[in-house]
Amino acid sequence: MKKWFCFILFVLIVLSSVVSYHWYQTIRFEENYEDIWKTHRKLPSNLALNAYLAGNYAKKSHHIPLALDAYEKVLKADPDQTRLLKEFYVLAMFQGKPQMLLPYLDKEAIRDSLFSDYLKAAQLFKDDPYLLLQYLQKKPHQQADTVIIPLIQTWYFAKENNKESATASLKLLKDNRLNYIQGYHEFLLGQYFNDEELQNKGWQKIQDKKLPAISFFPLLKKYAQKNQIWEKTQFYKQFQKMEKLYPATADLIQQFGQSKITPETGLAESFYFLSAEGAMGLFSKEELIILNSIALFLQPDKNLSLIWGAELNQAFDLPHISLDYYNRIPSKSATLLFKEAAVLLLADRYQEAEQIMEDLQKTNPNHIPLLTLMGQNYVATKQNQKALKIYDHLIPLLEQNPQNKPLAEAYATRANLYQKNDQAEKMLSDFQRAQILMPDDAILQNNIGYNYLEMDRIDEGFELIQKAYHNRPQDPYILDSLAFAYYKKNHPQTALPFAEKAINLLPKSSLINMHLGDIYQAIGRTREAGFQYKKALDLKDDLTPEMEEQLHKKIEQLSAL
Repeated sequence: MKKWFCFILFVLIVLSSVVSYHWYQTIRFEENYEDIWKTHRKLPSNLALNAYLAGNYAKKSHHIPLALDAYEKVLKADPDQTRLLKEFYVLAMFQGKPQMLLPYLDKEAIRDSLFSDYLKAAQLFKDDPYLLLQYLQKKPHQQADTVIIPLIQTWYFAKENNKESATASLKLLKDNRLNYIQGYHEFLLGQYFNDEELQNKGWQKIQDKKLPAISFFPLLKKYAQKNQIWEKTQFYKQFQKMEKLYPATADLIQQFGQSKITPETGLAESFYFLSAEGAMGLFSKEELIILNSIALFLQPDKNLSLIWGAELNQAFDLPHISLDYYNRIPSKSATLLFKEAAVLLLADRYQEAEQIMEDLQKTNPNHIPLLTLMGQNYVATKQNQKALKIYDHLIPLLEQNPQNKPLAEAYATRANLYQKNDQAEKMLSDFQRAQILMPDDAILQNNIGYNYLEMDRIDEGFELIQKAYHNRPQDPYILDSLAFAYYKKNHPQTALPFAEKAINLLPKSSLINMHLGDIYQAIGRTREAGFQYKKALDLKDDLTPEMEEQLHKKIEQLSAL
């Protein structure tokens, strides 16, 4: 009996392994998923759980495209996963890929999600416009309806070639704050129906407004030039100002401006425009992303929506999603490449960013934002000589038209680079120049003060660090500098609470751990000192080779006691 039981158990185990392997093969990821699977070594064999856990890990690692694909596998196997559907909705919208949600729009979890009813309306607009108005009448009322529904109806009636009803729908935008939105769409309708009177009416409402978000800039400019009023308008003056202050934005509006209006592009512009303008503060940042995603659903090649989606996700500190948006833009101007390089830096993809920036510099040798970004990249990757060369080129350019903060930051960064090259006089000179420009900046006060301590100019350093502490008492680096100052003044007991507070706020700084170790050793707590020294060596985040050597000697000395 016992033998039969063992045999049956063995057969069940084999069958279980075969079934598990089958499930795994069913959802086996492509090559780029392998690392995720290897990292999760205790994944259950169940299909939904496997993909769900892999998706969770991808999301945690900010690899949203991978998370979306994994979650989609779960939903195909079990489309009634309420909690996962809500998560899937948000990720798809942030990714600017609402089309992934279409199979699940009728599920209750999706219906309850933010602005999902507008995505449903956009789908009906494309696929079944005759049901659209009925759907809008039945949908639950939202605060945004007074703004969005009139615009949907406007372009629905335009699609039906009903100009009178289209213009009547625009009149439902009754809030005076939205008058310019109404005017912009009247202008677009005038273009679509070739109605000069309607164009004129719309133009009167928008010519003195700030409209940086518009996709149809070429049409507005062409209209004004045709009527010989372009250079007389406030709109022209504002655009000139934009070209001067925000040349990248002006460049993108001209480069990616559209000239062909259809009902689909008109409605896409409505959602994009509300997102990019924020509709006078009516919407949250999350809602802006969702509105922009619906614009992309209606017009997937809308380049300004792709750029805006990238910028929104960058603001949410989601660089991988931002890069996905940039990758969907077919042609890259220097402006876009620069923006993409900035996001690559956020994603810690330094080599790719460096290659883009070095290529850009060949044709833009004196571009100040580009040089600033290159300098930051070289500093982050500890390429000190390259960084010094960039700042030596950048600082004279900034000095030609000085603005305190950028120039002061450049001086301070170059000072830190001089410090690493043991050029003390040049370092202090740059720090002092920076302080003249920004005398009350706590970070500068702390940097200069700390370097004075290192040079044994203790009283001067202590005075500056005290000022910095008064301005920013919770900054861990300033707390560490104050502790180090008291230590240098032979007051380790006074230093201790500041050092311990600094380590609680920033436990992964080698320098702060090393200073706390010095203070512990000074007050006779040698075991704790040794622990801090070893921790500082393990972290190695801000240690020079000389500091590492000192730490090894300190640990040896403690071991000999």
